[in-house]
Amino acid sequence: IFLDKLEQLIFKNVKQVNTATEISTKPSSSDFSKPQKLPKNLKIEKAENQPQCSNLRFKWSHLLSTQFSIICSSLGWNSVTPQQISILLPQIQKSIIASHLQKQRKDIIQEYGEIENGVCSPLVPIDVSYIIENHWKQKKKPLAISMISKIVKQIELQEE
Repeated sequence: IFLDKLEQLIFKNVKQVNTATEISTKPSSSDFSKPQKLPKNLKIEKAENQPQCSNLRFKWSHLLSTQFSIICSSLGWNSVTPQQISILLPQIQKSIIASHLQKQRKDIIQEYGEIENGVCSPLVPIDVSYIIENHWKQKKKPLAISMISKIVKQIELQEE
């Protein structure tokens, strides 16, 4: 009985997606100024029947935020890319990393007026911050990925 109901629900959702796909067309730029009306034959189920997506929302933990800040400070806020960060934090989707990086850069600009490589977040432990800032002052280039990886793992072990 449970499988029959599940099959019916899946079939119903697939049918709705197909109906919605048939209806959707690529809008021209002038279409955005006009309010859009949905066709009368399109049925939208109530939210109670839909899977809850709010449980899937990603939340930055203190540890992940600290690791993220260490990586960005070590590689340089001006030049770090989501691809580089995802190598060191593979458990996080690249789109989430990109969004968080954009937000952090914006916050740094609001607070300091500009983004400077080697600047560390208050989340970064003082000893690690000292290493990163001195490296940038002396070498004027990012830390090696292997060194950053060791620091990130060390922070993870300290949190446990």
